[in-house]
Amino acid sequence: MKQLIAVVGAVVVFLVLLSLPSGPPTHPAEPQLLEQATRHAEQQAAQLEHQAVQNERLVALQQQWQAERAELYQQRDDLESARRDLAVERRELAVEQQREPIVAQSILQLGTLVLGLLPLSVCLLLLRRSQDPTESDAVAETLVDDLMSASPLVCTRELPSPAPTVGRLGSAGDDSSLPLEPPSP
Repeated sequence: MKQLIAVVGAVVVFLVLLSLPSGPPTHPAEPQLLEQATRHAEQQAAQLEHQAVQNERLVALQQQWQAERAELYQQRDDLESARRDLAVERRELAVEQQREPIVAQSILQLGTLVLGLLPLSVCLLLLRRSQDPTESDAVAETLVDDLMSASPLVCTRELPSPAPTVGRLGSAGDDSSLPLEPPSP
């Protein structure tokens, strides 16, 4: 750019010098005109140089403005993206806030149902045990019925007399007249 200004200034000075008549000045004001023309050409060259500097500054300012504008657009896009993300998070949070009371209520209802069924299940377990009599329960019930009856068949209330002992251990023999003793608790 500076070279262009220098070339334009040189061309202007050259044109001014060419336009002047060659030879001795015929008029006493001609050297003053030549000097004024030279000063004018220098002033125009200075103005052109000044314009070139201002043009460079303007270009730099425009580039800076465009860079700032691009940065602002990028920030706007980032903000828009963040806003969309925030809206999605808000929707998810709203759904979660609606779902949490439902889940909590369901858990509470299920816990209440379990607590209500627990005594019933214990009663059912006890009823099943009482419905499935075992052999020992049947024998015990028969013995209790026999003891409670007026004429017991299996257990007598009288204690038998001791049997004669034979030998070292003693033998009850084959005497079937011996009554059975009730079991002692």
